Amino acid sequence: MNRLAFIYLILILVSCKKWEVEKNKTDSKILIAVSCLISPVSPIITVSVTKSVLLNQVINSDSLEIKNAIVTISDLETTLMLNYNPLKMRYEGLQENFMILSGKTYFLVVKVKEKILEASCRVPEKPQILAISNKKEPMGIQFSLKWKNKDEAYLIKSEIDGITNFNIPTKLAINWDDENIFVNPVIKSNILDEFLYSGKFIIPTNIKLNKIFTTVTAIDKNYKLYIEKRGKVDSSVGILERFSEPNLGFSNIKGGIGVFGAVYPITTEDVIVR
Repeated sequence: MNRLAFIYLILILVSCKKWEVEKNKTDSKILIAVSCLISPVSPIITVSVTKSVLLNQVINSDSLEIKNAIVTISDLETTLMLNYNPLKMRYEGLQENFMILSGKTYFLVVKVKEKILEASCRVPEKPQILAISNKKEPMGIQFSLKWKNKDEAYLIKSEIDGITNFNIPTKLAINWDDENIFVNPVIKSNILDEFLYSGKFIIPTNIKLNKIFTTVTAIDKNYKLYIEKRGKVDSSVGILERFSEPNLGFSNIKGGIGVFGAVYPITTEDVIVR
């Protein structure tokens, strides 16, 4: 009986030893997530570099940040190294030291110890607004916008400036798609030379309308695929802010996961016709 117990103990120890080796092997291959959107109108280039987590795993988000990466962006002529900002928990570089220009292709390289992650993207052209008009109606605003088409896909976001019945300033932000539904606002226009877009804002009756600010953003193919795969744009996250990582349906980061894309937004101001 003692001999059987001894053999059973040896089997347990061998099993534990094997499990520990496999566990350490898995931990040494951490999947890395990278998020970056570049734009000619943003004064700061920002890159988020984080570790990925298992599904249903609860972990402090601070422990996911990778602070010792080497992050560079290049146009094959000039290279800029980004520095880690501990307050924002991301890597940053000033555009005054490295200009982002429309029509150019840029290359992102992230080195984390022995791992190298790479991606590239092309910056879209600046949208050219040709005409914008609006008309006040009993239930809201009829809205029309026309711009010169140069890229494959765009986003439209309008912000309405107004005052409530209590004379309190308020703003209403609305994302639009090509069917006037507030989800997945990717507008594709790769055929027409000029693109005419119209929609209707439903405005609460307790708000007195003032001005409407409309932003048309040209987006590159990487960010377009990211939005389409994701299914919607989180309205609480700005276009040039961080993404939710690593829950991405699309990735163009070689050696990891995430998105490296480019946008070019332009905003117009229009007085609401009463």
